[in-house]
Amino acid sequence: MLLSCVNSSKLDEFTRQLRCGMTLEQVGAAAASLDISTVHPMPRRSILYGTHEVGLGRSRVWLDFEANELKWYRRGTQAGWTGMRVGLKQTVCSPGAFVSLIINAGQKWSEADVRLDGAAIGVLAPTGPIAFLEVDVPMGHHRLTVSRPGVPPFSYDLKNEGRADGVIRIDIP
Repeated sequence: MLLSCVNSSKLDEFTRQLRCGMTLEQVGAAAASLDISTVHPMPRRSILYGTHEVGLGRSRVWLDFEANELKWYRRGTQAGWTGMRVGLKQTVCSPGAFVSLIINAGQKWSEADVRLDGAAIGVLAPTGPIAFLEVDVPMGHHRLTVSRPGVPPFSYDLKNEGRADGVIRIDIP
Protein backbone atom coordinates (compact mmCIF):
# COMPACT_ATOMS: atom_id res chain seq x y z
CA MET A 1 0.00 0.00 0.00
CA LEU A 2 2.84 2.41 0.83
CA LEU A 3 4.37 1.96 -2.65
CA SER A 4 1.00 2.80 -4.22
CA CYS A 5 0.84 6.06 -2.23
CA VAL A 6 4.39 6.99 -3.25
CA ASN A 7 3.57 6.29 -6.90
CA SER A 8 0.38 8.36 -6.69
CA SER A 9 2.27 11.23 -5.07
CA LYS A 10 4.92 11.18 -7.81
CA LEU A 11 2.26 11.16 -10.52
CA ASP A 12 0.41 14.00 -8.78
CA GLU A 13 3.63 16.04 -8.83
CA PHE A 14 4.27 15.10 -12.46
CA THR A 15 0.81 16.20 -13.62
CA ARG A 16 1.11 19.46 -11.63
CA GLN A 17 4.19 20.27 -13.74
CA LEU A 18 2.43 19.78 -17.09
CA ARG A 19 1.79 22.99 -19.06
CA CYS A 20 0.31 23.87 -22.41
CA GLY A 21 2.83 23.66 -25.23
CA MET A 22 5.47 21.65 -23.34
CA THR A 23 7.56 19.67 -25.79
CA LEU A 24 8.00 15.92 -25.64
CA GLU A 25 11.55 16.52 -24.40
CA GLN A 26 10.35 18.80 -21.58
CA VAL A 27 7.71 16.30 -20.48
CA GLY A 28 10.33 13.54 -20.60
CA ALA A 29 12.67 15.61 -18.42
CA ALA A 30 9.86 16.20 -15.90
CA ALA A 31 9.18 12.44 -15.75
CA ALA A 32 12.89 11.64 -15.38
CA SER A 33 13.31 14.17 -12.54
CA LEU A 34 10.72 12.21 -10.55
CA ASP A 35 12.07 8.74 -11.44
CA ILE A 36 8.99 7.95 -13.52
CA SER A 37 9.34 5.81 -16.66
CA THR A 38 10.45 7.35 -19.89
CA VAL A 39 7.77 8.75 -22.17
CA HIS A 40 6.71 6.01 -24.59
CA PRO A 41 4.82 6.54 -27.85
CA MET A 42 1.46 4.80 -28.17
CA PRO A 43 1.09 2.37 -31.10
CA ARG A 44 -1.57 4.67 -32.58
CA ARG A 45 -3.14 7.95 -31.55
CA SER A 46 -6.52 7.53 -29.87
CA ILE A 47 -9.06 9.80 -28.26
CA LEU A 48 -8.73 7.83 -25.02
CA TYR A 49 -4.97 7.44 -24.72
CA GLY A 50 -3.45 10.17 -26.87
CA THR A 51 0.00 9.85 -28.40
CA HIS A 52 2.30 8.94 -25.47
CA GLU A 53 2.29 7.44 -21.99
CA VAL A 54 4.37 7.29 -18.84
CA GLY A 55 3.91 4.64 -16.21
CA LEU A 56 4.72 4.02 -12.61
CA GLY A 57 3.70 0.70 -11.09
CA ARG A 58 0.03 0.06 -11.91
CA SER A 59 -0.63 3.71 -12.81
CA ARG A 60 -0.39 5.52 -16.13
CA VAL A 61 -0.50 9.06 -17.43
CA TRP A 62 -1.51 9.31 -21.07
CA LEU A 63 -0.46 12.42 -22.95
CA ASP A 64 -1.48 13.96 -26.25
CA PHE A 65 0.88 16.06 -28.33
CA GLU A 66 0.09 18.02 -31.50
CA ALA A 67 3.08 19.37 -33.46
CA ASN A 68 5.30 18.36 -30.48
CA GLU A 69 3.24 20.48 -28.04
CA LEU A 70 1.35 18.99 -25.09
CA LYS A 71 -2.44 19.52 -25.29
CA TRP A 72 -3.96 17.19 -22.65
CA TYR A 73 -3.33 14.36 -20.24
CA ARG A 74 -5.38 11.66 -18.54
CA ARG A 75 -4.53 9.37 -15.62
CA GLY A 76 -5.44 5.75 -15.15
CA THR A 77 -4.83 2.87 -12.76
CA GLN A 78 -4.90 -0.87 -13.30
CA ALA A 79 -7.97 -2.27 -11.56
CA GLY A 80 -7.79 -6.02 -11.08
CA TRP A 81 -6.33 -8.33 -13.69
CA THR A 82 -7.95 -6.98 -16.83
CA GLY A 83 -9.47 -3.58 -16.13
CA MET A 84 -8.16 -0.06 -16.28
CA ARG A 85 -9.81 2.75 -14.33
CA VAL A 86 -9.48 5.75 -16.65
CA GLY A 87 -9.79 9.29 -15.32
CA LEU A 88 -11.04 12.53 -16.83
CA LYS A 89 -9.19 14.14 -19.72
CA GLN A 90 -7.52 17.29 -18.38
CA THR A 91 -6.72 20.01 -20.89
CA VAL A 92 -3.54 21.97 -20.23
CA CYS A 93 -4.18 24.79 -22.72
CA SER A 94 -7.49 25.94 -21.27
CA PRO A 95 -9.33 25.19 -18.06
CA GLY A 96 -11.60 22.20 -18.17
CA ALA A 97 -12.03 18.49 -18.04
CA PHE A 98 -13.69 16.19 -20.52
CA VAL A 99 -15.33 12.78 -20.54
CA SER A 100 -14.82 10.49 -23.52
CA LEU A 101 -17.96 8.90 -24.94
CA ILE A 102 -17.73 5.55 -26.65
CA ILE A 103 -20.92 4.98 -28.61
CA ASN A 104 -21.66 1.53 -30.03
CA ALA A 105 -24.77 0.95 -32.12
CA GLY A 106 -26.29 -1.61 -34.44
CA GLN A 107 -25.55 -1.47 -38.17
CA LYS A 108 -28.83 0.37 -38.83
CA TRP A 109 -27.22 3.42 -37.18
CA SER A 110 -24.29 3.61 -39.65
CA GLU A 111 -23.70 7.19 -40.77
CA ALA A 112 -26.16 8.49 -38.14
CA ASP A 113 -25.73 12.10 -37.04
CA VAL A 114 -24.70 12.54 -33.38
CA ARG A 115 -25.54 15.80 -31.61
CA LEU A 116 -24.84 17.19 -28.17
CA ASP A 117 -27.29 19.87 -27.04
CA GLY A 118 -28.28 20.31 -30.69
CA ALA A 119 -24.71 20.82 -32.02
CA ALA A 120 -23.20 18.20 -34.34
CA ILE A 121 -20.32 16.31 -32.69
CA GLY A 122 -19.83 13.40 -35.07
CA VAL A 123 -21.18 10.60 -37.21
CA LEU A 124 -21.42 6.93 -36.28
CA ALA A 125 -18.91 5.18 -38.54
CA PRO A 126 -19.64 1.69 -39.86
CA THR A 127 -17.14 -0.83 -38.47
CA GLY A 128 -18.31 -4.26 -39.53
CA PRO A 129 -21.50 -5.32 -37.76
CA ILE A 130 -21.64 -2.15 -35.60
CA ALA A 131 -21.51 1.61 -35.91
CA PHE A 132 -19.05 3.36 -33.63
CA LEU A 133 -17.95 6.80 -32.42
CA GLU A 134 -15.43 8.03 -29.84
CA VAL A 135 -15.81 11.70 -28.93
CA ASP A 136 -14.98 14.00 -26.00
CA VAL A 137 -17.68 16.06 -24.29
CA PRO A 138 -17.32 18.74 -21.62
CA MET A 139 -18.39 18.13 -18.05
CA GLY A 140 -22.00 18.98 -17.25
CA HIS A 141 -25.54 17.92 -18.08
CA HIS A 142 -26.15 17.42 -21.80
CA ARG A 143 -28.69 15.95 -24.20
CA LEU A 144 -27.23 13.45 -26.68
CA THR A 145 -29.30 12.74 -29.79
CA VAL A 146 -28.55 10.20 -32.53
CA SER A 147 -30.62 10.38 -35.71
CA ARG A 148 -30.71 8.82 -39.13
CA PRO A 149 -33.44 8.97 -41.79
CA GLY A 150 -35.82 6.02 -41.51
CA VAL A 151 -34.89 5.20 -37.90
CA PRO A 152 -36.62 6.68 -34.83
CA PRO A 153 -34.12 9.00 -33.06
CA PHE A 154 -32.29 7.89 -29.95
CA SER A 155 -31.92 10.40 -27.08
CA TYR A 156 -29.90 10.12 -23.91
CA ASP A 157 -29.58 12.43 -20.89
CA LEU A 158 -25.87 12.66 -20.23
CA LYS A 159 -25.09 13.68 -16.67
CA ASN A 160 -21.36 13.67 -16.20
CA GLU A 161 -20.72 16.38 -13.61
CA GLY A 162 -18.81 15.22 -10.56
CA ARG A 163 -17.53 12.10 -12.31
CA ALA A 164 -14.16 10.60 -11.59
CA ASP A 165 -14.42 8.00 -14.37
CA GLY A 166 -13.37 9.54 -17.66
CA VAL A 167 -15.20 7.18 -20.04
CA ILE A 168 -18.90 6.69 -20.64
CA ARG A 169 -19.99 3.80 -22.83
CA ILE A 170 -23.35 4.07 -24.53
CA ASP A 171 -24.85 1.10 -26.36
CA ILE A 172 -27.67 1.92 -28.75
CA PRO A 173 -29.91 -1.03 -29.74
